[in-house]
Amino acid sequence: MSSTATTSAPDLQNYSNGAWQRSSATEFVDVANPATAEILARTPLSTAGDVDAVVKAAADAFPAWRRVPAGERVQYLKVKIVLEVKEEKQVEAIKPSLPRVTDIFQTYLRELRPGDLNGSAGLFRLKEDLTRRVNAAVSPNQVSAVLFKEVVVQ
Repeated sequence: MSSTATTSAPDLQNYSNGAWQRSSATEFVDVANPATAEILARTPLSTAGDVDAVVKAAADAFPAWRRVPAGERVQYLKVKIVLEVKEEKQVEAIKPSLPRVTDIFQTYLRELRPGDLNGSAGLFRLKEDLTRRVNAAVSPNQVSAVLFKEVVVQ
């Protein structure tokens, strides 16, 4: 569904050149929770100018990136987590959403860079981001926290 009206849902931004940037788009598509139809966010229908800016940023970054040895470009991240809930009855309510949670984790974790995980602050941000994403996937249920059982970065 395309929307131009202002809603309380946040407008998503484009990630380009190492930063989140507002699109120059005037049209947006609603991002809805498939279980409740609640509008979670609006994604921009990015303009040709937005795309050109991303392509230029990538072309500008490529010469430096290609000089980085392949072993430094490829990183491995393994994360084992436990979802903490306040009440045991929520476990059964959340189980049907676990494939969606796994998909969200896979997509998000593939975009992380090694620098995103530096120090305890990086892991704290990762935990907060994962908790927020899980709660969007399992809504109207709620997860109290994402707890790390194992984090390996190679």
